[in-house]
Formats: sequence, structure tokens, C-alpha cells
Amino acid sequence: MNTISQGLSALGVILAHAAYEIGSEIGSDTIEAIGWYIAESSDASATLLSLIAACRHHTADYAPPEPQSAPLARF
Repeated sequence: MNTISQGLSALGVILAHAAYEIGSEIGSDTIEAIGWYIAESSDASATLLSLIAACRHHTADYAPPEPQSAPLARF
């Protein structure tokens, strides 16, 4: 999930830098603002995701996953 957030952030930065080259009815300043919003919100998402993973071990309801053995293959 962190990789997806980082990739979406990169796409937002690309959109913000390419805003003046996109020809459409929407103003280039609006496209640039949307690009920066996507980049910033994706960066926040990636940061919060790593923070959640780090804090998970310190919560009261943390239960580590129990390993389960795989069934034997039958032919």
C-alpha cells in the first residue's frame, strides 16, 4: 500500500509540473492545484501508513498472527 501511495504522489507531481502543457477547458492553475493536492495527500497517506504499522505493536489489542501449517499435498 505504501508503494501505491508513493506512486500516486509521483503522478500528482508530474500532473502539477505538466499543467501548463495540458490544453483543456479547465484552467492550468486548477490542474496544477489538483496535482499538488494529489501529491500532498498521497505523501500524508504513506507517512500515516508507516506510522500505523509502527504503532500497531504498542496498542492494547495487538495480537500477532498465529502461524498455521499448510495441509499436505495429496495425489
